[in-house]
Amino acid sequence: MFRFHRQSVCLIAILSLSACAAGGRPSAAVPTAWPGEVRAAVRWTARFAVGGQVREVLVAPGGRVIADQVIAVVDPAPYEAALADAADDLGAAERRLAEIGNYMRTDELRAFSPSVTADESMAALRTAVLEAEIVRADAGTRARFATLSRDAAALRAPARGRIARVAVQTGDIVRAGDPAVEVEDDARLEVVASVSCRAVPGLRPGRRAGVSPVGAPGVPLHGLVHRIGPVDRDGRCDVALAVVERAFLPLGSQVFVAFP
Repeated sequence: MFRFHRQSVCLIAILSLSACAAGGRPSAAVPTAWPGEVRAAVRWTARFAVGGQVREVLVAPGGRVIADQVIAVVDPAPYEAALADAADDLGAAERRLAEIGNYMRTDELRAFSPSVTADESMAALRTAVLEAEIVRADAGTRARFATLSRDAAALRAPARGRIARVAVQTGDIVRAGDPAVEVEDDARLEVVASVSCRAVPGLRPGRRAGVSPVGAPGVPLHGLVHRIGPVDRDGRCDVALAVVERAFLPLGSQVFVAFP
């Protein structure tokens, strides 16, 4: 009995020294499971193609959209006015070219008025034609740009999904490239957990993990790490896992993730 007691004391001493090896203090307990959440694996932002005042926002968070559905509208009035101005200039340039074309029929006019076909007159006519052509080309370019801008005033969803966030409201002034809404594909889900990377040895894509829904005791689901985010200043990173089983985990469900 006395010999067994001495061995026990030595074993306790060895364990104490091991715990205090780093800085003389016991190391902090490492969680056996990390909290996570079920999120959409694919998420994108729909951005305005043109600037202006938002006339309508046709979606709300939690709503669903299909591809090519209009989700927000910028007031198209400025682009419609620009299109009308360009159309007027284009029409005037074409009428001017038609008028000049009448004077350019030299075979019919030479006998009536030879002075019209003089070198100076023909040079002036050629200059007038060039100027009208430039005006027509410029007006045509502006008309095409105004048409594209007017059509782009209606922002459409690029694909089907669920509205996760709406960044604007009616009356806001936006610029081209500003975010309008965030859409997520809730048909493709993943589990994301914030993990202390240094506390999980061998953390890498392909690492297996157990996923346990909160409030649902039982055998954990099998997960597989497929993406690891950047490490922040606290040494934590977001780890994304795909659940192997065909289990029903609703979007937004809270889970625990364990790395055996």
